[in-house]
Amino acid sequence: MMKQEQKRHSILGQRAYSTTTGLIVLLLIYSLLTVLVLVFARQILSDLSLSRQFSGYLLIPMGIVLPVFLIGALVVNVIRLRRERRAGDPGVKLKVKLIVFFVFISILSALPQALLSFNFIRSALFSWYSGDTSQALDAGLRSALEVYQGGLERLRTLNDSPLYTRMLESYRDRPQQLWNTIQNTGAGIGSLQLFGPSGREREFFGDQAARIEGKPEIRSEGLMPKASRAGRSVIRAIRFLPPAAGGGDTGYAVLGIVLPEGFDQDARMLTEASERFQQIGEFRGLFQIVIFLLYSFFALPILLIAVLSSFLL
Repeated sequence: MMKQEQKRHSILGQRAYSTTTGLIVLLLIYSLLTVLVLVFARQILSDLSLSRQFSGYLLIPMGIVLPVFLIGALVVNVIRLRRERRAGDPGVKLKVKLIVFFVFISILSALPQALLSFNFIRSALFSWYSGDTSQALDAGLRSALEVYQGGLERLRTLNDSPLYTRMLESYRDRPQQLWNTIQNTGAGIGSLQLFGPSGREREFFGDQAARIEGKPEIRSEGLMPKASRAGRSVIRAIRFLPPAAGGGDTGYAVLGIVLPEGFDQDARMLTEASERFQQIGEFRGLFQIVIFLLYSFFALPILLIAVLSSFLL
């Protein structure tokens, strides 16, 4: 009698130890699963939004092994439960009822959460990436291009005009009056820089950000490549000065327009934002499928953990 009592206490002690160990293991698995959900979701959504090839290949084996391990543990526990039921162990019927109850509660709580999460993300995608946002980005990009193209057009028009030729001829020896006359044209010119035949600067007027340091490389008249200085972009146009009365080359004049500070960076950010927005808009349907699969991929292990917890009670 005493031996049976000791054996029963030994079995109960082993079960209590197994239950505690099993719950700790499930808690660790749950923590690992939470980390995988956060890392995997951020990685795959980032790659999709940027139209990049998926780079989180190391996460895939972990995401596959974990559910397989949990399913294997569940199968082992079901087999063990069937053996206990055939052997007529006490409390088996109650344990079966608890397991069914846990499964029912897990499914009942998971479905509303899944529907709420999926609908929230779907509504957020349609709200954030609406037509108004796309139109605003396109309008900003068009405005930036108009500022740049408008500056080029004003430079080209004045630099090629007969009026500018007469200005250069009339005010050859009066650079200050030449600059004042250019400003009065209303072309929005920001600077005037005059060079001698050797390429040495003679005069400079206007915004210092447009000033050319040193001897510029002059190949032909017309627009010069856009340049940057101290974070500001400058567009220029060059024109050879008319020859003096005695003949010979008398140098050249450079007109400049300084674009708003940070123009290049703002234009680049607008371009990237517009392209990314279009990509996300194109993949919006794919986003919904990926989110659903992602939720299902990680909801199954959570459901299995809940079921396995009921076996350990």
